[in-house]
Amino acid sequence: MKVVKSLAICILIAGLTFLFSITVSGKVYAQKSADSTYQKGVDYLKQNKVDDAILELTKAIELNPKSDKAYYDRGRAYDAKGEIDKAIEDYTNAINNPSAETIQAACNNRGLDYEKKGELDKALQDYTKGIEGMPNPTFSGFKYFKSVLHRNRAEVYRVKGEFDKAMEDVRSIQALGGDADPAFIEKVRNKDSSGGVNVGSKEKEKYPGSNSEVNLYNSRGYQSFKSGRYDEAIADYNRALAINPDDTLVLANRANAYGSKGKINEAIADFKRILEIDPNDYKVCHDLGLTYADIRDYSSALYYFNKALEINPALENDGQFHNDRCVAYFFLRDYNNCWADVNKAIQLGYRVHPQFLSELKRTSGRGN
Repeated sequence: MKVVKSLAICILIAGLTFLFSITVSGKVYAQKSADSTYQKGVDYLKQNKVDDAILELTKAIELNPKSDKAYYDRGRAYDAKGEIDKAIEDYTNAINNPSAETIQAACNNRGLDYEKKGELDKALQDYTKGIEGMPNPTFSGFKYFKSVLHRNRAEVYRVKGEFDKAMEDVRSIQALGGDADPAFIEKVRNKDSSGGVNVGSKEKEKYPGSNSEVNLYNSRGYQSFKSGRYDEAIADYNRALAINPDDTLVLANRANAYGSKGKINEAIADFKRILEIDPNDYKVCHDLGLTYADIRDYSSALYYFNKALEINPALENDGQFHNDRCVAYFFLRDYNNCWADVNKAIQLGYRVHPQFLSELKRTSGRGN
């Protein structure tokens, strides 16, 4: 009886050992699968394939619901799409399951999103939490990131009129070896909470804090755009438009950034939004014509070129305009009007590209 019992125990132990090995192996496999799926999502994000990134990062979260990195990077993807509330939710999950790798970054990004929503006190809390989470960084990269948190917090303090606290953050940036923007310091010293955007009282009521924040994000975005950092530029334009979605200057800047990235449909949408706000913006009509020409929709390009001329008849004396419109006529095989624009451009002193002239002569079968 004892032998049988011992044998049964051995069998039971062997069975439990087998089950344990399967369980452990399954967990290891699941972890590897979650890690590889997460990395795939991050790779998509680097390629600006935002929807694909969200799909893969969602899978990674399903495989590992406590992956703060996956929540954080999916939050970044939602930010890129302008889906602020979803981004905040993901940053919150990252903060609730923190690791040293993501806690400060998640606090910083959630703070920026709260700024977009005009919830400045919540933004301050997040920047403070991020700062306090890395008390004495020694690595230069961590010092830089702590400086960023101080800079973002200082800007919110300035907007709120808490200039002494803003200056304390400036001194903290300098103590970390960072450079504080002299123009920003000057504004703090002058107790200037505005950003120089000329908007009326109704707009101020509708978009709290827009006087400073819209201008800040638009200016910073434009600097990134000029340096070829289009993703950073678009992110800042998104922040500005979250405060004032009808700012035509920011919309135009974002459209140009989208165009530079090859996101033509997004650029067209921004240009059309401007025309909804200001139907008489002939420059945007001209830009739309050029944008449609980029995707070889020459009928639409011609429509907007002509609309620009209708709004502003002075374009009749603009050689660049005639040169741009003649290209649409050429691809629509309307050679008579193409030649008329070419001759007008030349008459106005514009140098039409010799290769285009040669092709026009060959295709139209005429010399002028």
